[in-house]
Amino acid sequence: MPHYCKSLTPIPRYADLDYETFRDQFLYANRPVIISDGLSKWNAIKTWSPDYFHRRFKDRVIQIEGEPVTVGDFVERVVQATEEEPAPYLMGTGIGNYFSDLFPELIEDIEPTPEYLFPNWLADRYLYPKLTKRLNRGPRAEIFFGGLGSGFPVLHWDSLHFHAFNGQIYGEKEWVMFAPDQSQYLYPNPNIPNGSLIDSLFKPDLEAFPLLANSARYEGTVRAGELLFIPAGWWHTTRMMKPSISIAINSANESNWADVRKDLVKHAAKTNGFLASLLNGYLTRIEKSKQKRRRHHQRLEKV
Repeated sequence: MPHYCKSLTPIPRYADLDYETFRDQFLYANRPVIISDGLSKWNAIKTWSPDYFHRRFKDRVIQIEGEPVTVGDFVERVVQATEEEPAPYLMGTGIGNYFSDLFPELIEDIEPTPEYLFPNWLADRYLYPKLTKRLNRGPRAEIFFGGLGSGFPVLHWDSLHFHAFNGQIYGEKEWVMFAPDQSQYLYPNPNIPNGSLIDSLFKPDLEAFPLLANSARYEGTVRAGELLFIPAGWWHTTRMMKPSISIAINSANESNWADVRKDLVKHAAKTNGFLASLLNGYLTRIEKSKQKRRRHHQRLEKV
C-alpha cells in the first residue's frame, strides 16, 4: 500500500492475550488489536473454505447485492475473481440475511463466543421492544465472503458506536484503520456521518482529498484463526487479495455505552424529542445499574 499518511502504525498483534490485559489496554483504552489465537476453539477454522461451501450448499439460493444467486455459482465467481472482474461480496447483514439465517446448520462451528466479546449489553432485553430489537442485532454473527478485489469499499465507523470483532476464518484480509481523532482528515459524508467521501484508501486521490496526507493510519493483515478488535468510532475499510471468509459480531458495554446512548438519543430526537428525553434517562439508569452491579461483584471477589 502507498504510504500517503503522516504516520503509519501496524495494528498490534498478541497471542495468549488474557482478558484483563485486553480489557485494560485495548477495550477501555479504545485501541485496536489482533489476537492471533482468538478463534482457536472454533471448528470453522478446521473445516470452512470456498470448496466446503460449494460442496455442502451448492444449490442453496441466497441474496447478494439484492440479487438471488446459488451458493455454487457465487463460490465459483469468488475463486475465479480478478482485479478487473471482482466477484460479488457476500455481506450477511440485515434482517433475514444474518449468518444464522443463511447457514443455520453452521452455528455450532463458531462457538463458543470468544471471552473478549463479554460483557455484551446488546444481548439484553430492554423495556422498549423496538430498542431490544435494534440492539439485539449486534451480537448476531454476520458473514463476509469474497475474493480478489472484493472488500467493504467505504471508509466508515460502525453505527451507534458499537465495538466490532472480526474473526478471520479462511484466507486473509487487509485492514486500514484510523482513530476517531483523525476524522478531521477523513472527509466525513455530511449525509452519512459515519461514512467518508473518500472513494478509495488503497489508491487515494490526494488532489481531491489533500487533508488525508495529514492523517495517522493503522494497518494490518488479519489471517485465518485471528480475531481483530475494532474499537467504537474507529474508521476502517478492507481489501482482499485472495478468497476470504470472516465473521463479525458487535458488542457494547461500559466502555462504549455513553456513546451508544448518545447516538440512540440523537436518532430518536429526529422524530420525537420527548421520547428521546425518556430514552436518555432510561439508558443512563441502565448504565448506572450495571456499574453498581460490577462494583458489588468486585467487592465480593475481594472477600
